[in-house]
Amino acid sequence: MLNLEKKIKKDFQGIFKACGNKFNLSCGSYLIDGQKYKYDKRMLAKQSLLYNLAKENSKILEIGVYMGHSILIMLSSNPKLKITGLDIDKRFAPKAVNYLKKKFTQSKIRFLLGDSLKNLKKIRSDFDLYHIDGDHRPIKIYKEILACIELHKKKKIKILFDDIDMMGDVEKLLFAS
Repeated sequence: MLNLEKKIKKDFQGIFKACGNKFNLSCGSYLIDGQKYKYDKRMLAKQSLLYNLAKENSKILEIGVYMGHSILIMLSSNPKLKITGLDIDKRFAPKAVNYLKKKFTQSKIRFLLGDSLKNLKKIRSDFDLYHIDGDHRPIKIYKEILACIELHKKKKIKILFDDIDMMGDVEKLLFAS
């Protein structure tokens, strides 16, 4: 059984400190419930899935970095990962990514600040895994999926979605087109 809390504890707190000991109240992540900055073990199954996927892949794109918690999980699993992260909010993501770059020196972390769809057009390589966890509007998620498919060079594409409650509406958009 994965004891992720123990493995990431120091860096989990390091990210919080790098972000000025602040987070968005009511904005959760793979590691917190959004009410307090405390490791949330109720999401261990979700954390384990991401951890194991990172172990199997070497090049990952993440849309929606927030505080870098999912990147921390992935780097804890595979410290040599190449990760490109996209986020529109400059309050936390750049600080979290800079912290992670200093701690995981064997990895290659690239960060693009701004709208995901505009930044996806700037990327010239494909990825082993696409992690979509940014905007929560179905139409935006739909457009991000299409942009990832366009970016991907191989026949099969692996996409992981964080907020599955949005996926019913996204699925309708995908199959209507």
